[in-house]
Amino acid sequence: MIPLDISTVLVLHMTSLIAGAMGFIHLRQQSLETKGLALLAAAFLGLAAGSFSAGLGERDVLPAWLWQPGSLAIGSLSYACLWLGARALSSGRGLRRPWVLLLLPIAWLCLAAITHFTADNQLRASAFHITAFLFLLAAAREVARDQRIDPLPSRRPLTIIFGLAAVVYAVEFLMMTLGRISVPNIALGFGFQTFCNFGITILVYGVVKERAENALRLAAEIDSLTGIGNRRWMDARMPGVIRRGDTIMMLDLDHFKTINDRYGHAAGDHVLRAFADEVSRNLRLQDRFARTGGEEFVLYMPGLSLADAKAAGERLCRLVASLVVQHRGDRIPVTTSLGVAWSDGGYPSWDLMIQAADTALYAAKKAGRNQVAVQPSPLSMDAVA
Repeated sequence: MIPLDISTVLVLHMTSLIAGAMGFIHLRQQSLETKGLALLAAAFLGLAAGSFSAGLGERDVLPAWLWQPGSLAIGSLSYACLWLGARALSSGRGLRRPWVLLLLPIAWLCLAAITHFTADNQLRASAFHITAFLFLLAAAREVARDQRIDPLPSRRPLTIIFGLAAVVYAVEFLMMTLGRISVPNIALGFGFQTFCNFGITILVYGVVKERAENALRLAAEIDSLTGIGNRRWMDARMPGVIRRGDTIMMLDLDHFKTINDRYGHAAGDHVLRAFADEVSRNLRLQDRFARTGGEEFVLYMPGLSLADAKAAGERLCRLVASLVVQHRGDRIPVTTSLGVAWSDGGYPSWDLMIQAADTALYAAKKAGRNQVAVQPSPLSMDAVA
């Protein structure tokens, strides 16, 4: 192995901390996702300040009574901020009483004033390593615990890099305890920590970027009024092949223009939300429901017989007709017309099947509204012909 020059490694370590802090600050200014970034920047700057003060102390620029307990207190507070920043970044959670982060550095300062243990390099380094290990391990746990609710590609590597940084401190502490610490080992430890600092910075960028991309994708695919998917969302989730039993239903609120004219557009919006909620509550997990525009909605239901498809449409009609929509003291009656297209294997594309359901919807409206109409499938029409 190529020997590492301790002076060079220390400069690189300091550079990684300052560069990381500047990166977090820049990211906070440029991104809508800012939770935890200020704390992470403060943590990196604090670690850089603590390391710099220790370097000045070793050169007798600062008095020992100042830099020895001061560097330990600053380092402890910085790693506490790192943990809290990782917690906020991962899930938005904070602390009800963030001032409790000051308790540990204050405790170290008080203990140092009483026992002067920070004058012993090994004791001071041991206290710092234990503190860093615990907070880094806690940061890794915070990032890992939210993997299921917020699965991001950068989350697992960030967990690993926090864990790796914790392991480095644990190994160094063990070597100090066994009396096997040396300058080359110290240089190697700082080299690993430099790698982890850059890794944390890059992966935090990844988390923020991936969240922003998910937010844009969600905004493009979710109807902001009703909270359900739009046509783009529906298209992305349809199977590649139309199978027998696949059913498309087009739903349209009856007399919706009259509702808007009589009760106002705010009432119309309330009706759309209530309608979408009611239908969504009465669907299976495998069903897909989306708003295609105005008062029109599309529903995909796989694995139904023709009789089941018609029965499902009639059930939805009854549910909507029984829906009580209250708005500013007015009770607004709501009904829906529904067109059904059921596949027996004769539809070559989803567009044609949706057109068939739309044709059936027009027939339901023409027949008096608040009812279901079924469009014969192509194979059925061929058989009749």
